[in-house]
Amino acid sequence: MRQAERKELTHKKIVDASIKVFADRGLDAAKLEDIAKVAGIGKGSIYNYYESKEELYYGIVEYAYSEIFDREDPEIGPDTTLEDVMRFKLTAYYTFAQEHPDTFKMIFKGMARLDKAWYQNLRKFFLQHVERDAEILQRYGIVPEGMGHPSDELTLVIMSIVDTAIFNWLIEGQNTRLTDKVETLVNMLVGGLERIWQKNGQGKAK
Repeated sequence: MRQAERKELTHKKIVDASIKVFADRGLDAAKLEDIAKVAGIGKGSIYNYYESKEELYYGIVEYAYSEIFDREDPEIGPDTTLEDVMRFKLTAYYTFAQEHPDTFKMIFKGMARLDKAWYQNLRKFFLQHVERDAEILQRYGIVPEGMGHPSDELTLVIMSIVDTAIFNWLIEGQNTRLTDKVETLVNMLVGGLERIWQKNGQGKAK
């Protein structure tokens, strides 16, 4: 095996082991020694790729969000509604969590434990994707004209609601059909947003 292939294999072992350890123990309790043991490598090998467990965690989360947000967007046309777009986005998010439950659990458990600097990095990364989506929705008239970008606070509240709903669905054993969970969440979020827009005199979503 070539050196480049060995490095790639070692890196994959580190990432796979980290996801398992972070999901089981959370960011605070997880130790690099634990990750190295699960990966079957020496602790020192991890430092060839990452300077700390926080950097390792952040790298995995950034990759996960890229996988979720970079999935192909739905085709938007004159009859597209906000419910259609949200349904597509939430289905992609639920599907990612279903396919990668440990990755989602480590994100959920670790997010609140990151220090301010790391949290701000993740927040900035996430909000960039949200702003891109908001621009598309306004361009096609799917959200009220003049809505502007959703505030950081509102965006993060929505994200917290979605993350909590998905996490509970996972730990409950996915007893409710994915489509039913998505539909419930779509109705709740769209209804909440429309109440905010109406209060601000901005009308309703398309």
